[in-house]
Amino acid sequence: MPEPTINADNRPLVLLVDDEPANLQVLVEALRGSYRIKIARDGSAALALVLDMARRGAPPDLVVLDVLMPGMDGFAVCREIKNNPLTRSLPVVFVTLVADSSTELERMQFDAVDYIVKPVNPAALRLRLRNLVQLKRLQDQLAELATHDTLTGLANRARFDSFLVDEWRRSQRSHSPLALLRINVDRLRHFNEQYNTLSGDAALQRIAQVLGSHQRRPGDLAARIEGDNFALALAATDAVGALSVAESVRRGVELLAILHADSGAAAGTGVISVSCGVAVARSDAPLEELRAQADEQLAKAKQAGRNRVAIQPIR
Repeated sequence: MPEPTINADNRPLVLLVDDEPANLQVLVEALRGSYRIKIARDGSAALALVLDMARRGAPPDLVVLDVLMPGMDGFAVCREIKNNPLTRSLPVVFVTLVADSSTELERMQFDAVDYIVKPVNPAALRLRLRNLVQLKRLQDQLAELATHDTLTGLANRARFDSFLVDEWRRSQRSHSPLALLRINVDRLRHFNEQYNTLSGDAALQRIAQVLGSHQRRPGDLAARIEGDNFALALAATDAVGALSVAESVRRGVELLAILHADSGAAAGTGVISVSCGVAVARSDAPLEELRAQADEQLAKAKQAGRNRVAIQPIR
């Protein structure tokens, strides 16, 4: 059976997993038109596909998973999905031949959200998946509000702090560098007083876009910490690479050419600018040292005249 190809749009994306072509055909026909559809024909392929999609930032909205499959069965696939932080929140629906108390127990044990009994009733399937997808999207919206800054769309402080801890632990295990950039908008309070806070908010949004454009790998995260303070974490990035990114951010903000007659930058650009402090974690140093060094370098950049980058000495 050819895998359906549906153009990208805002319809929910469902991954259907079954080793029987006839069962897949029933599911596809029931959902065609209302959903974007991906297919996997065994458990291992399904797990690999889910993880790949999650790493690319485009996981399915729902996984419909047959329980009885040769090799890696549905329970094993679900267990792996729920054990991975990237896919833990992904709703999984079991498809089973039998519905009894043990089925419900297994659903709860493996943290699946629902189960569907064969033979599948297409109308009931559509209704149940619609409700589950609506619930998932509401949960995603709430999670977005909890982890992202509402003004800029960047990660908020709580999300960034959690991410930084995870990446620091990873860097300690792998002995790879981790860079932290602390970024402050130069004299934003003066800008707000001169032009108004709405203009200040618009400037912050444009600066956030510059920062966001430097999130190029899964190990990169830009955040608005509070007010006029931003941060950027760069996994597997040494001092040379971090300095290059910091200069790119500084220059990118300058090129926005947002008029600021009282920017206070020594260079006298007359536009909004940022100062940046850069630090790179040492394998034997605590995370708090990394934070402190980045803050110290930011202060040095400010003291040196703003609109510049300062980096800890390379040891």
